This record gives sequence, structure tokens and C-alpha cells, in this order.
Amino acid sequence: MRNQRITVTEDAEGIGLTQTLHYGWWLRPVRRLMNLPQSRVYRLEGTAVAVWRMLDDTATIGAIVETFAAEHRLSYHESRAMLMSYLRVLVNRGVIAIVGFEHGVDQEAMAI
Repeated sequence: MRNQRITVTEDAEGIGLTQTLHYGWWLRPVRRLMNLPQSRVYRLEGTAVAVWRMLDDTATIGAIVETFAAEHRLSYHESRAMLMSYLRVLVNRGVIAIVGFEHGVDQEAMAI
């Protein structure tokens, strides 16, 4: 699932993701004194753009892996290894969240 607070801009060279940084009330004066950034910008190009476009609120990780494997002529496991490391980076940066399923809910409801 994409972070709804991310601003997405697209141009001929790729996709730009701008993440507004939020500081707690106690850190705001320090942020001003230290001139900490108010936002963080990420640039996606090439394969990263294709993966970003596959990420929506209905896509499962398995479906993304299968599509990526077919498009790049990789085995399922090669595709999964590559994508999981990339998705982990996006999660760590707060760009996406992996949404699981609740007990008793169909596993197909598991979305990224």
C-alpha cells in the first residue's frame, strides 16, 4: 500500500516521490535551530518505475512477483528475492507499507 502522504510527480525521466517529514512538538524548535529538512525526495527510474506502478491497494506480493518474473524472464524465486529487498527499502523509508491479512480473511485480500 502506498503512503498516502507521499506526493508523486511524474515526468519523462521517471517518478519523483516527495515525503513531508513530521517532527514532534518537542523537536520543532531544534529542527529550526539545526535547519533540519522539511521533506525528503526520492527519484525512481527504470525498473523502479515499473515496480511502483504495480503497487496499488489491491496488488498482492505474489501477483507482483509473478508479473515481474514474466516481464524480466526470471524465475519466481529470483524475482521474489529481488523485489523483496527493494520493497524492504521502500518500507524502511516510509514510502509503502505491507498490509497483511487478518485471521479468517481470504489470503487474496493481502495487499501491498
